[in-house]
Amino acid sequence: MKKLTTALVSLMLLVFLLPAAFAADANTVDIRFYDAKSDSYLTAVQLNQVQLTLNGTSITGDVPAVLQAENGGTRTLIPVRLVSEQLGAEVVWLPDASQVMILYGDDTILLTIDSSTALVNGQSVTLPDEIPATLVYYQGSVRTMVPLRFVAEVLGAVVTWDGDTMTASISTVADDTASIADETDTSVTDTSANISASDTGLFTGVQFDAVAQTFSILTDYTTQYVLEDFGSRLVVDLLGAELSSDLPDALSSSSDFIAGIQYVQFGDSLGYACDHTVRIILTLAENVTLEDNLTVTSLTNGVCFSLTGAPVTDTGSNTTVNSAARTVVIDAGHGGTDPGAYYESTSEKDINLAVALKVQPLLIAQGYNVIMTRSTDVFVDLYERAAIANNINADLFVSIHSNASATSKTAQGILTYCYPGSTRGETCGKIIQKNITAATGANDRGVLTENYVVLRETNMCAVLVELGFMSTHEELEKLVDDSYQTKLAQGITDGIVEYLNTLD
Repeated sequence: MKKLTTALVSLMLLVFLLPAAFAADANTVDIRFYDAKSDSYLTAVQLNQVQLTLNGTSITGDVPAVLQAENGGTRTLIPVRLVSEQLGAEVVWLPDASQVMILYGDDTILLTIDSSTALVNGQSVTLPDEIPATLVYYQGSVRTMVPLRFVAEVLGAVVTWDGDTMTASISTVADDTASIADETDTSVTDTSANISASDTGLFTGVQFDAVAQTFSILTDYTTQYVLEDFGSRLVVDLLGAELSSDLPDALSSSSDFIAGIQYVQFGDSLGYACDHTVRIILTLAENVTLEDNLTVTSLTNGVCFSLTGAPVTDTGSNTTVNSAARTVVIDAGHGGTDPGAYYESTSEKDINLAVALKVQPLLIAQGYNVIMTRSTDVFVDLYERAAIANNINADLFVSIHSNASATSKTAQGILTYCYPGSTRGETCGKIIQKNITAATGANDRGVLTENYVVLRETNMCAVLVELGFMSTHEELEKLVDDSYQTKLAQGITDGIVEYLNTLD
């Protein structure tokens, strides 16, 4: 913990106040901050955009870093996923707990929306200036924003500021390639005095029984553990455990209800009064929850999770996947704390979901497997949407959105996006665009390309359909009309069927 402790102490003493004199020609962006009390996004504020570089190379994301003035000073806020992943960390969004988990080497950082404290390997740390992690909305995307220096310094980087160019430069330490956790001192000088009787065991692996539908975490000692439920993920802390030398670099559950496994060795930093703890993070399969589907049993040498209730979707779709049929992922854009565009008391997320739920049964009737990224008003991270499709090796990903114009109140029509350079995306986009405009009689605005996350991060053919302009009153009236939504859904379905038939 030597290096990490030093970094945290320095961090708590450091106030990240940037020069108040902004460059006159700085770019500005309109950002909407989330307000937990009203469960809505506040009126947009205009902030100076900050350029980010990592080791001299510019890095950009779908939501920019910004400079925010507060209490006479300024601070840089950055999308936590952008910088963390660029530094080699893994970022996990826990929607049920409104938390972001950053996994970096052997270190775990847990940020909670609207909280000015974070947990770093179980140790509570105050964010700079006591600024809480927050959600922001920008041009259709929602991201968790935190002070730049917190993420950079905890992940072992150095930040410098150039007020003339409005650039925050992040540099990794060239002569210190080891992770923070690599320098953690977990050695015990007097084992008989410092390790309890139970603090002598090993985490030896995992086991899946397909017949009994059980998944077990195995140890070689009488296991003591703490289980935390984060909805789509479970965190199991094995108290007094160390990693077996026989463990592979990656573990696979081979189960139907555990989608992923990660494990991290901790010393005495989690507050359990034992010198060694192994933290295991279980990612549950889609539609599986601890409360509804799993029973936990303590074993003499481990922990067993039994599938007691079949995972079911809340969409009414068939719960089994026909391996002989093609699989389509339907993505209703936005949702939950992310409303999307908002005009005349109507949120884009509601239109998108209504149409998506009409597409689903039409495709099922055609014999396709249909997976919904969301079927209710919930927030799903953009990267998680792509991961859902990738994890099931879907044949097609179709994201449904509604458009808006900040400059025109008369713009109308439907358009479809594909990823730049994607031949299959362009082909699919043209087919869906043709069918949906034929079904609705709407203005055909063609197929465009864009570097959207759900188009870039999906492994299969992916398109994003813009159903019409909410910013135009006449078209908004159509978009909220049930019969017109049915036409939109039929057009999307017809396009999907025609495209998939070209693959046969």
